[in-house]
Amino acid sequence: MPSVLYTASTFSHIVSFHLPYLRRFRELGWQVEVACGGAMRDIPYADAVRELPLAKSITAPANFRAARMLRANITLPVWWPT
Repeated sequence: MPSVLYTASTFSHIVSFHLPYLRRFRELGWQVEVACGGAMRDIPYADAVRELPLAKSITAPANFRAARMLRANITLPVWWPT
């Protein structure tokens, strides 16, 4: 099953702007995961939700930690070039 991971600095951003996309991916049979910073929220159409230590500033040390956390938990597809 194909999967997609949506990330944002806050859960409210996903809820405000990306729900139509999450819904469509689900309708197409994709597994939908969401990873965000800030206060945890239920995300409609998401199969899994993860909390990340994200900050608003792009160069904040917390963002680099969050990127390492994501990288450690992402499984690349078999067809991904190495």
